[in-house]
Amino acid sequence: LLHGLLIRSFNDVALVIAENVAGSEEEFMNMMNQKAQELGAVNSHFVTPHGLHDDEHYTTALDLAIIARAAFSNFTISTICAKKEYSLPATNLRQSFDLIKNTNLILGTNTGYDFTVTAGKTGFTSKAQNVLVALSSDYSGREVITVITGVKDRIEAAEITLELMAHSYEDFGIQCIVQAGQIIDKHEGIDIANAMRLEHLVPYDSQSWTLDKTFDYRSDIIYSQVDIGDIVGEVTYSYNGNYIGKSYIVAANSLKPVKNDIDITQYSEDIDVETAKVEYDKPFVPEFAISLGISVLLLVLIVITYYKTRKHEKKNEDKEISDQNE
Repeated sequence: LLHGLLIRSFNDVALVIAENVAGSEEEFMNMMNQKAQELGAVNSHFVTPHGLHDDEHYTTALDLAIIARAAFSNFTISTICAKKEYSLPATNLRQSFDLIKNTNLILGTNTGYDFTVTAGKTGFTSKAQNVLVALSSDYSGREVITVITGVKDRIEAAEITLELMAHSYEDFGIQCIVQAGQIIDKHEGIDIANAMRLEHLVPYDSQSWTLDKTFDYRSDIIYSQVDIGDIVGEVTYSYNGNYIGKSYIVAANSLKPVKNDIDITQYSEDIDVETAKVEYDKPFVPEFAISLGISVLLLVLIVITYYKTRKHEKKNEDKEISDQNE
């Protein structure tokens, strides 16, 4: 079923999966919308499992990229979406089926670029026109997801996708935005240094950027003995309102306390190291919106999650029965 759905977008397969997983199409749509929200695809609303046009069925290119990133991270989905063709197995009613072929024209082919298209999902509706979500990888293993919508011709969609991927590899790269130990501020007589080397996927001209910095300092600095290397807060970096990253900030010189007779409850909470690391690793994706009629990747994500959950529940049920018998 998944091969027919992901390679050729068989609409009847989407309906069968939805009804078998959730009991009804309506309930499955609730699951799809909930999953989209959990992934961060907050500007989407789905009303059909197959993605055929409906005025209340919409998403954005950004949301679709978010969904694709989660979907292609799943081994089953990425493996199926990488296949150029597939032979459906025989059933009790039919001994053979016609070979189904992927409509992604650039999948695994020699594109003439220094990267390979490793997976993808095509789609088409009268309103969205041709849609192509594709995953590529270059020689270093760096992966890029592109989203193309609203193109009348499939060949043109493939060509635009390759151009966009080439642009991504040629003009963007993982670069150091701020060095560890770099002095970035002065606060209460203390030279403030960035504690972490901050790297991010940014345009190659980003060295000329002026990043916006938002500081969150400990409230007890002037009352405490501050030594070189002590964490004194956090700094958040952004560019044109877009989040870039977060780092601890440390003292680059020592400072004696101004006074010691203070209420300890006035101190700020300790910095949560793990939370800061998660925030630091958040990706930066420029936002832009466009409607389209494709939702299969999210559907399959829900199916795989559902069966993993059912398998776990079944294992627990079997264990309970075994315990009762004993």
